[in-house]
Amino acid sequence: MKNVDIEGSVRLGVKSLRSRAAVNEELRKLQLPENGTVVQLKTRLANDLKRILDNLNRKDFVNLDPYSPKVV
Repeated sequence: MKNVDIEGSVRLGVKSLRSRAAVNEELRKLQLPENGTVVQLKTRLANDLKRILDNLNRKDFVNLDPYSPKVV
C-alpha cells in the first residue's frame, strides 16, 4: 500500500488502495472530506499528497511538526 522513495521516507501509493474503506482511512488521517465517489476520493487524496510534497520541496517552507501529515 505504501511506496518508499530514494530518500527512505514512506510515501502512500494512491493507486494501490483497493477499497473505499482504505481510501477513507487515508483521508481521515489527513483530515480531508470523505464524501464522493471512490474516483473523486482518490483524486482528492492524490492532490493533497502532491500539495504536501510540493510544500516540502520549497526552500522558504519549514515543517515544524515532521510527523504531522497535514501541511498548513
